[in-house]
Amino acid sequence: MRDLVIVGIGGVGRALKAFVEDANRDGEHWRLLGFVDDAAEAIGKTISGLPVLGPVDWLQTRNNIDVLLGLGDSKTRRSVAEKLRKNSGLFFPSFIHRMAYIPPKVPIGTGVIVYPGACIDPDTRLGHFVLVNKNVTIGHDTIVGDYATIAPGASIGGDVRMAEGVSVGIGANCKQGIGLGAWSVVGAGAAVTSDVKPASTVVGVPAKEI
Repeated sequence: MRDLVIVGIGGVGRALKAFVEDANRDGEHWRLLGFVDDAAEAIGKTISGLPVLGPVDWLQTRNNIDVLLGLGDSKTRRSVAEKLRKNSGLFFPSFIHRMAYIPPKVPIGTGVIVYPGACIDPDTRLGHFVLVNKNVTIGHDTIVGDYATIAPGASIGGDVRMAEGVSVGIGANCKQGIGLGAWSVVGAGAAVTSDVKPASTVVGVPAKEI
């Protein structure tokens, strides 16, 4: 049985705690030690039945521990991942909920989180530390870059090129064949019908840059 720590006590972190418990009931073998979080007021408290062990740096001196990054913000996830990966004693498994669908042989990077209800078509590719929330659909041949975040209910068409750090909001739709530039943001409910420039934000139907 491997030890596991979840980074983050927000909604994503607490959801991961429940998902890990689901997995353990199905025969996985994780010993869930608790959370780490930089919110000083939470350290030493119990959240969702688990202790908050310390700040994120608590993990810097630990060895042979699996870590899940329960962080909904792409930039925060990248910052924490880059810091913690300097410790060779930590491991970052990908966690795919048993109620998500991903075809065999889809390449999945390190530290990927996929929520229940997500449906991913064949010949897609998920980069490192991607977060795919509940009821997301991703079409065939789509590439999802490192640290991308796809919020609940979003629909990504086939052959979309999603660069590093892209954030797609709740219920947004992205047309087949478009490109989403690095660290761009797609607003909730937006309908994206053309390429999105890097570091830009688009909203509306059809989506326009603001």
